[in-house]
Amino acid sequence: MKSLLLLTASGPLLILTSHQSLDDQKLLGVLRQKGIGKFVAFEVPLSLARERYGGHFHAVESNLHETDDL
Repeated sequence: MKSLLLLTASGPLLILTSHQSLDDQKLLGVLRQKGIGKFVAFEVPLSLARERYGGHFHAVESNLHETDDL
């Protein structure tokens, strides 16, 4: 699992994904489907994301495999 900060034209997004790489074509396809075609990405340590987002992080983390992998 990876936590990624995406800087997009519409603003920054922090995403949690089960994809192992930003080069994964499935991940890029999912982002395109959500209207994110161009972005700059940085990996955020999971421990830092957990610390900063607390309960929200846990809610997303527990639901990650139920709906989709983003």
